[in-house]
Amino acid sequence: EDWKKAKNKYFHQIILARNLTGLKNLYKIISDSHTNHFQRNARVVRSVLEQYREGILVGSGCVNGEVFRAALEKTEDILRERIKKYDYIEVQPPSNYMFLFEKTADLGAKEYVLDTIKLLIRVAKEEGKIVVATGDVHHFKREDKIYREIIVNQKVPGGGRHPLAKSNITKIPSQHFRTTREMLEDFEFLGDDLSYEIVVTNPNEVLDMVDELEVIIDTGGIPFSPRIKSDDGKSYLDCPKVTTDLVYEKASDWYGNPLPLNIEERIAKELYGDIVYKCCSEEIKEQNTNKTEEELE
Repeated sequence: EDWKKAKNKYFHQIILARNLTGLKNLYKIISDSHTNHFQRNARVVRSVLEQYREGILVGSGCVNGEVFRAALEKTEDILRERIKKYDYIEVQPPSNYMFLFEKTADLGAKEYVLDTIKLLIRVAKEEGKIVVATGDVHHFKREDKIYREIIVNQKVPGGGRHPLAKSNITKIPSQHFRTTREMLEDFEFLGDDLSYEIVVTNPNEVLDMVDELEVIIDTGGIPFSPRIKSDDGKSYLDCPKVTTDLVYEKASDWYGNPLPLNIEERIAKELYGDIVYKCCSEEIKEQNTNKTEEELE
């Protein structure tokens, strides 16, 4: 696929790691998007996502997701095909979508949004997909929306403007962290049973699919060392030693040998963590009692 030619055909989605395999695959997906498929932003190409799909849950995302856009603009058959690609389907409070119809709010726009959400839920259920109500949260409290308005109206790094910074959009939605009660009120148009299902029951079902993962491993203050195979493809490199040798070789080229004390301390902290750094720092001070703190720095 020629992903560069499709630069304007990208959508938002949610990717969850179900287990350690999924977490590893998520790291691979992120690495690929930042190295092989970066164009103004990191892009997740569908073929790469499918390659590392094991242990991953994919949600349909927000108003900028391809599923909601299909429900809004395409035929039901196209919507059905897009829904099949995802593990669970998301719907957000109607107010999250109303900025799309700001100029036609008095011409049945709200009813159209409600009907679109109902269509999305119906087709997703027919395809056997879990439907969850999500907040697409961008700020914690309702009154914090002002901070997002400031961000929206700034220039985007690298050029351009935020998608919500358009002349036909005068009010951005409040995408605050809603309570369960608020979410149930937002979806009361679906009836008590269905609103409770997508707000409470189904999100907990998705949660039960995901293991509790230790993303940042507790190593007791010593940096985590990866396992990398040697050229023979069987044995493993002594990564701490290889890294240490490379760092000290480069540092010696730059700063001379022996290294200045402050460089030695900094390398110790970066390579071995706070524990070794403290030991190294204390040893240097003991060996240089005639130097002031400023000289040691």
